[in-house]
Amino acid sequence: MIFSRRVFLIETKKSSAASGPPANAADHKSHRKRRGPSPSTVSSACHAIVLFGALVFACPERARTQVPAPQPAEDTARLRREIQKGKPEAIVEAGDTHNPIFINDLRFLQKSSGTKEADLQWLIRISLAKLGDKDALQETYCRVESPYPLVKQNAINNDLTNIGGWFSIWVLERQFEEDEKWRKAPRKYRKSVAPDVMLVRPSNLALMVLPKLVKNPPLPSLIPVMAQTSSSQQAKIDTWKTWIDANRASLQKLEPASQEVDTSSNACKKYHSREKAWLKEVVPSKH
Repeated sequence: MIFSRRVFLIETKKSSAASGPPANAADHKSHRKRRGPSPSTVSSACHAIVLFGALVFACPERARTQVPAPQPAEDTARLRREIQKGKPEAIVEAGDTHNPIFINDLRFLQKSSGTKEADLQWLIRISLAKLGDKDALQETYCRVESPYPLVKQNAINNDLTNIGGWFSIWVLERQFEEDEKWRKAPRKYRKSVAPDVMLVRPSNLALMVLPKLVKNPPLPSLIPVMAQTSSSQQAKIDTWKTWIDANRASLQKLEPASQEVDTSSNACKKYHSREKAWLKEVVPSKH
């Protein structure tokens, strides 16, 4: 299920992922469900439904190659022209190629499209991250590290699910150690949370998202009713840690990778001034 931009309620439908034995890297799923930016730009392969009164999009899953596939020169030229025109489908397609030749075109569009076009900006950032763009990966990492729980939750549910690769797996693995820090965050960061919005601890979010990124995961996605509880799922966390350790060498080959991301204490300092803008992106407007 793919959430629209301003939705961070936890879906209640059980994951269809079936439990199975650990798999090696060749079995990893690398093309996960795509969240559309708005009804006007969603692929015709998706259909809109209503969940808890919020619009969401259900899209069929597709397979994604993990290495840049050779593209005819005419296809590359066509895609570059369409990116320059700001076509959402071309932006998504460029990210799926894993070909860094499109980074400059996406960067130019990102600077020229303006901050008011939030949906388009999201698509551009996700595609840049898929292509391994250092700035896009760093920003996504810092969104996950945000002290604002809604920003963090939205980045995990939407950004990491769509970016995939070792980068997302690596960031999610880190969430297994983030519960205490998340719980002790100053109350001022939770003032924007509406009474009807359920916040989920980072480790449980990781347990919900990880199975969406790999084939034959060791466990299915944590169901929402369990994710929303305050209790730790330590046994499930230990299972995932063991599985990731056993497959780490092959998982690290999945694109995008994480080696360019700065995790130092000052790594996200330059993004502090943007956090309130990030919060506005995920908090529904009051009417």
